[in-house]
This record gives sequence, structure tokens and C-alpha cells, in this order.
Amino acid sequence: MNANIEPFLMRLNEVLDPERSSKAIERQKNACLFRRSDRLPVAFVLDEVPGWERIRLDEAYACPELMLLNELRPIYGSALVGDDRANTIRANFGVGILPSLFGCEIRLTHDAMPWVEPLNSREAVARIVSAGVPDLRGGLWARIDEFQEFAIAQLADFPALRSGIRLSMCDMQGPFSIAHLVWGNDIYYAVVDDPDLVRDFLELITDVYIRFVRQEREATRADEEFTEFLNVLVPGKILIREDSATNLSPAMYEEFCLPYIQKTLDAFPGGVHYCGAGHQFFELVAGCRNLTAMNFGNPEMQRPERVRSLVARGIAVVGWGLWPLDPPLDELETGISLGVSVHDVDEGKRIMDQVASRG
Repeated sequence: MNANIEPFLMRLNEVLDPERSSKAIERQKNACLFRRSDRLPVAFVLDEVPGWERIRLDEAYACPELMLLNELRPIYGSALVGDDRANTIRANFGVGILPSLFGCEIRLTHDAMPWVEPLNSREAVARIVSAGVPDLRGGLWARIDEFQEFAIAQLADFPALRSGIRLSMCDMQGPFSIAHLVWGNDIYYAVVDDPDLVRDFLELITDVYIRFVRQEREATRADEEFTEFLNVLVPGKILIREDSATNLSPAMYEEFCLPYIQKTLDAFPGGVHYCGAGHQFFELVAGCRNLTAMNFGNPEMQRPERVRSLVARGIAVVGWGLWPLDPPLDELETGISLGVSVHDVDEGKRIMDQVASRG
């Protein structure tokens, strides 16, 4: 499928203000580095973006033009609000990118992000471990590379887009989440009755993960000081996504997740993201070497006083999704950036005014 995307690029080029974008990035960086700004940075995800319909996710997955339109849509919405979004796009092929290197098939359903068909076989996992590092340019890499080159070329003819939008890294998840996606739910039993195979698999995955991050950082011309996560900046070179590990006990997390997060952070200082509550391993993650930031997929499940403690330890909280800020987070003047979902432009502007009046 081909789509005429030039009218959308022209429209976005007209509304994207380079001076405002530069100020927004400055606020984001200041929050990450614990420097004061005129106010906290806030970036929105709009449900309704006037004049720019969301394309079905399964259709966007199949077509670079449509994927680019979906990636640019939130940037257009933020430009209408005038928020502090880090204007980034990515090859949005979902959580199956690393699993595809190990031979997993990707399943598409109507208007949903792609999902991974797990191997559901310990014998298959053992064969993967025996085979060693797979071809890093296998699986979905050709499509990722194609989209990234396509996107750069499309933005090149529009000055505001070329200078104001960055290509961020694709979703690479994290070691345990990748292991879960490839292995299947049986991995939660295997940590008890086949722990050696789990550890061998995680060692291989972490090695592949670090190599793939290097490859993708080179392909996206990644910044050395900051990486991007959707609409916010993250200090460092990576944001590790470890959602599947939320199901582990503290002892299991310490044995089967933490060492591989630490190995990755030793290679790439950066942040950690997870969905769910994660109360049982919060302090384990917070104690990692080279941890620069944390992002919470479910901020409503977090304890504000514990989140506040991160900032006291020099760990930034990026993309915090709740407004207004609950005590004691409302005391913060830096060290936190906001990433809030809103219905439309008007709601975004109302919150912008509230954040500005707070200072």
C-alpha cells in the first residue's frame, strides 16, 4: 500500500516551531540532569489529533508510509498544544524485534500491536542456546532498517522536520522480557525446575541484546548523552524494558533478572522501565550501578514517597504519567518530567497552564 504523505509532512513542517522545540529539549535535559528550568517539562499523548486520523496498527505495520504517518501524528498534536515533547519517531514493530532473531513468528490482529508466537519448548530453547549468537541482521532487522532509512529520507526535504525530529531506537525490550516472549509462560516454571537452562538463555540473550543495541544506536545515529522514550528524554544510552519480570518474586528477580539488567547498564548507562507495581523489586532496580532514570508504565500503582526517593538519590523520574502531582512529588522542582495522556488539544492546554502557573 502506498500513501500520499507529503501533505501531512508539509502541514507538520508549518506548525513545528524550531525555537519552541529547542526550549522544550532544554527543559527535558534540565529535568534529567537535576537542573532548574522555568517549569517542569510536560509532554502529552493526545487521543484526538484534529485533522490527523490514527491509522490502524496492523495496516501501519505493513506499510512504511502509514507507519511514518502514525509516528508523526503525536508530534503534530503536541505542536498544536505547545508542550515539551521530545519529537521522536521509531520503527514501531512492537516487542517482537529481538525474539524474531531467534526464529519466533510475529502475529498480527486487527488494530493491535504485533505479538510474538512463543516457542513453548524447552528443547527449542536449548537448541537456541547451543547455536549461540544469531544473525543480528535477521528477523525483522531488514524492515527496521528499511523504515529508518525511509523516514530519514522523507524528513530531509522539510527544514523544521529535518532539524526538529529525531529517529529513536526501536523497542528492544529487556533480557528477561525477551526470554519470556521467546520461551513462553513456561519460563515461570523453569526458573524453579530448570534454572541452569534459564540462566544460559539469559546470558545469550543479554549478549545479543548488547550487540543489537550497538547496531541500532549506529543505525539511528544515537546521541551519546541522552536516549529517547516515546515523548521524553532519558539520560544515558538505553531504556531497558522489563515488564515480564514483574511476575517474579524478589529472590527470583535478584537471580534471573537483576544480573542481566546490571550487565546491560554496565555496557550502556541508562534507565529502566516496567509496567505493573513492582514493589517487590523496586529497591533492587534502584540500587543498580549506572542507573540514571526510571519510567513507570503504571504510575498509579507506585508509592509516591518511594518515587520521590529516587530523585533524592540522583535517579531521574522520566515520563511520569499522573497530573496533578501527589505529595511528596509535588515538592519537586527538577529531576522529574511529565508524560501525560489527554483527550484533546484543549485538555492539554489546560494542563500546560497549570504546570506553568506552578513554576
